[in-house]
Order: sequence, then structure tokens, then C-alpha cells
Amino acid sequence: MKKYFLVFFAIAFTSSGLFAQLEDAQLEDAQLQDAQLQDAQLQDAQLEDAQLQDAQLQDNDIFGVILYADGNQLSIFRSGELIQYDISADDIIGLPLFEGDMVQTEGNSFVEIQLIPGESIIKIAENTSFEIINMGNTGGGNFELLYGRVRAKVSQSEDQEGFSLRSRSTVAELGETDAAFDYVATRESFYILETAVYCFEGSVEVSSTSGEGESSADNGENTGETAMMRISAQEMVAVFQEQIPEEKQGFRSGNTHMEIRNMASGINSYWEEHNFKASAIKHGDMDKVFPNMASKLAEARRQAKLAAERRAFMDSGKSLSEFPGAETGALQQNGQRYDPIQDIGMSAILRNIQPEIYHTQRLAINGAVFGILGALVESTGVFFTYFSQNAGLDPVFRETYGPVLMIAGGLSLTVGILSFIMEPGK
Repeated sequence: MKKYFLVFFAIAFTSSGLFAQLEDAQLEDAQLQDAQLQDAQLQDAQLEDAQLQDAQLQDNDIFGVILYADGNQLSIFRSGELIQYDISADDIIGLPLFEGDMVQTEGNSFVEIQLIPGESIIKIAENTSFEIINMGNTGGGNFELLYGRVRAKVSQSEDQEGFSLRSRSTVAELGETDAAFDYVATRESFYILETAVYCFEGSVEVSSTSGEGESSADNGENTGETAMMRISAQEMVAVFQEQIPEEKQGFRSGNTHMEIRNMASGINSYWEEHNFKASAIKHGDMDKVFPNMASKLAEARRQAKLAAERRAFMDSGKSLSEFPGAETGALQQNGQRYDPIQDIGMSAILRNIQPEIYHTQRLAINGAVFGILGALVESTGVFFTYFSQNAGLDPVFRETYGPVLMIAGGLSLTVGILSFIMEPGK
């Protein structure tokens, strides 16, 4: 019995050693495969970097490029990824933009974009959300104003495709022209989004997307035709919808109306102050002005592709931490990037709506009004408190009305002073 036990023990010992050696061999093979994979990834990255360095701008490259930026913050929503740039700190001059990109400016921030390979320039004003729907092969394209104000200086060539700007209610077709487009909420419209199109040079064709609009001129006569108009220099089209009262739902939108008007002086003043700062760059000179433009373009495309892959990975129900290469951190250092999201939502797009951008002195005006009212109320309170008895008035004026009016006047004066302090540019 003892003999059999020793034989069994020897076999078990030998087998455990063989299994241990087999596990070590498998571990070494796995480590070798990981090392080979890392080497392959490193070689691919080095090859990609070399290709980026050697990249050349092609004649058929279609993209937008930022020529000018001023202000605080710029955000780009691309392939489900939100990227925020500090205009004063980040290097965004020469930053490429692509079809599908949504650009959002913050307060007091302006951006100018040239459409390559053409020479048209779009200026995106403050507090604006703007989307590049598509870009043509010769500089045209379709663009949507989600909220805010833009201005476009279109350089038309013989073979250029159409150039259109649209909001939810209106489409403006631009030829070789200089025009602006508003889609904003104002106090006069009770914060209902309204559209206006302005022409500074050339002509613009404006039409309603509702399909049931009416057109009229300054004389107020209704033409009874589908809402479509052409305006020329120093003219504008105001587009608005009827608000029909309803018993349960408040208001509903009725027919779309369009009116041709003379350009308002405040609009000219605003765009004179915020006129174009950059000049268009010829396609052949792009490499001279931006020597690294081709590599920036290739890198931006690579980042956009990676962002789309990350979003698709998340849409499949997986965690972003499981995405291959997630441990590498941010995709690039320029700009603050956020994890992909499925839908940015209108609340995020319009989080900084600033009504009546043309009325830049509104706080100062409010401050003057509150200050004058406060001074009048305060003076009345002082009179009631200290002189009502001499005037033969009822004691209630001295004991009650006077102190209340003095407090109210003091509050109004405080609001007026704070309005002046908070006025932008003060």
C-alpha cells in the first residue's frame, strides 16, 4: 500500500510541475503578444505622426478655418463631443471646422470663418449657436442658425454652388453679397424667436419654410403670395408668425408674415462696430499663412473619427472606460474636451440667450430709470416724514407712508447704482 501511495504522490508532484510550467509558458506568450501589440500600436502612432508631418494641403480639401477670434469662450460640438476653447489662451487661429460641426460663442465673443477652397467668410456674433450643415466643392454650402446672429460676405465664382443660411422658419439664398441673419428673442416679441435678414451689399432672396406665409411691403398691402422676397442694399426682411390666443394653451403660431423694411440705424451701428476683421486667404497662399495647416487638418480629422468611434462605443451600451486606449486621457491638449454625449439638447445650445444684443446700453438705461424713480420716491418719503405735520397732513403720512417710501426709494437707488456698475465695458 505504501508503495502505491509513493507512486501516486510522485505522479501528482510531476503533473503539478508540468502544469506550472505550462501556465508560465502561457503567461510568457500573453506578455509577448501584449508587447508585440504595443510595439505595433507604437509603430502605427509613429507612422501616423510622420504622415501628419508630411501632410500637404490638397486642392480638393473642403473645410472651414478660423481666421479671427475675439472674446472669452468658443465651443465646438463635433461627433457627439463637446470641445471648449479659451479664446485668449488657446491657439484657435487656423483651427479647422468640418461639416456637421456646431459652433457656439459666449457673450462678447466673435469668430470669423473662411470656407475653403472658396473665399467666403462667415462672422459668428456673440451668444450664437451655428451649425455647418454641408460645404460645397467651390466654397458654397448650407448653414443653420440655431440662435443668435451671423454675417456672411460671400465671394461668388461662376461654378460655385448655392450659399444658404437658414433658421427654423426662414431660408436666405446669398449670391455675391454681404448680408446678416438674425434669429433672436426680444422683449418686444415677448421672447418669441423671430427672424430678420439684412442686406448690406448685393441682393438676398428670402423665403419662408412654413409654406403658408404672406408677403407685404412697407405700405402694408398683402400680396397674397407665398412668402418669398428679394432685398437689395440697405434693406431688410422681418419674418414673424402670428400668435393666435387659445383658451387652454395660451397661444399657437399662425401664418408666417414677411415685411421689407429700410435698414434700422442700430443694425448698421452694431455691424460697423463688429465689422469683419480678417481678409480672405487665397487657397494657394494657405500653406504660407498657416504652414502647418495640412497637419492640423489631418489631426482634426483623426480626432473627429476617434470621437465618432467613442460615441458609437457608448451608444452600444458600453462604458467609455472600456474603450481601447481610454487610459491615454484627453484626445488633445488644445481645448477642454468632455466625454461624448448622445444629444446636446436645446437647453445646452441656448443656455446663454441674450435678448436684444443691439441694445448694448440696456443696463445703463435701466439704472437711470431706477435712479430717477428712486430719487423721487426717496424725496417724497423725506417730505412725508419730516414736513407732513407742518403741511397739515394726517399723522399717518409721517408715521407710515414716509418711512415706507424712504425704504423703497433707497432700494430703487441701489438697483440703479448696481446697474451702472454691472454695465458691460464699464
